[in-house]
Amino acid sequence: MITNLQRNVDRLKTLENYKISARFQPWRRVKQSDVVDSTNFPFRTNIFKTPIFQSILHPELPIIITGFGTGHIVCHRYNPAELQLGLNRRRKLDAAALDNDQRVSPKKKGTCLWKDNVDLSLETKIRHKVVYFSVETEDEEQQMEQSEALGVETLWKTRRHKGSVRAICFDAKGSCIFSIGTDNIFKKADTMTGKVIKKVNLSSLFESEKKKNDKFTKLCISQTHPFILIGDESGDVHVLNSNNLTLTNTVHSIHFGDSINDIFHFDKKSVYKFISLGQTTLAYFDVRDKDAKPNTAENQDGKIMVSDDQEDEVLCGCFVDPEEADTLLCGMGEGIVTVWKPNKNDLVDQMSRIKISKDESIDCIVPTLQDDNCVWCGCSNGNIYKLNAKLGKLLK
Repeated sequence: MITNLQRNVDRLKTLENYKISARFQPWRRVKQSDVVDSTNFPFRTNIFKTPIFQSILHPELPIIITGFGTGHIVCHRYNPAELQLGLNRRRKLDAAALDNDQRVSPKKKGTCLWKDNVDLSLETKIRHKVVYFSVETEDEEQQMEQSEALGVETLWKTRRHKGSVRAICFDAKGSCIFSIGTDNIFKKADTMTGKVIKKVNLSSLFESEKKKNDKFTKLCISQTHPFILIGDESGDVHVLNSNNLTLTNTVHSIHFGDSINDIFHFDKKSVYKFISLGQTTLAYFDVRDKDAKPNTAENQDGKIMVSDDQEDEVLCGCFVDPEEADTLLCGMGEGIVTVWKPNKNDLVDQMSRIKISKDESIDCIVPTLQDDNCVWCGCSNGNIYKLNAKLGKLLK
């Protein structure tokens, strides 16, 4: 099975190629002596010439949707059985090579069997080309090509937005996909066909010229009720009806005017409670509250509960177990993961800190969903680390 890691990373680095992987590549060893490098092969690696803003996995089906800096969105469907078959063949070939005392380079051992190069230039249509790595014999190479060519298919691809895609998400069942771009056009489309069902220009919903020029950063949809949250660069969260895309409420200046870095559900508290991260604070609020203001020393009656200043940018977060929601982890700008306990101090401040990577930001963090108290941390150095939150240590 392909991991549920949702690469919700929109802090881009300038690279020669921009990559997404359906499984984890072997990562370099970190300093902790009890941490081991992963030896897992990736099932598949897509290499694009265009920067990726976000890639998401369907909640039920083997589908991956990716949004790009050019405004394109591409939908891939993969066949886990075919990909596993190809992976097993590669392992067999590597084992045979080692038995014959043949030299196998680390790059070959640690890369996937094939790469999918997609040119997403604005001037031309998408060109789809599959490139295979050389293997031991011609017959084996042909067998692998025939099998793996069936492993992944492109369902649809389109230029959905002018400018870059800023955020994408599925609805609760995965039947629809929502997207927002730098053009401030919010669109709802059918997942299987990519056909737009409804769209709205978010700039038209606001009266002030400043708000009309604001850009949007994050999407978060309710899993039980028909509303979706959109965070912007001014620290506002807008609540829209996910059926007709009408604006129902706006929660203003949650992080004192700083951009919304992340939004996720706090349903253990209430189906209407959400947590947002911005600049150096964490906050939670009720999406139904009108004219809610942050709870500060000057305004102790405020309905938006804001944490103490963390003196480091809070970039991303998740609950280790979303159903229990008793431990929250946040990725920080200086390579630290902070541990929060809602039942201990109502998220006023972090309880402890775990060092991940010095001088590198933690840009993405998601639970493993394996009842193992672990999360995956995506770091700006290109590595993914597995962290045991209960033990407070890195595993690999």
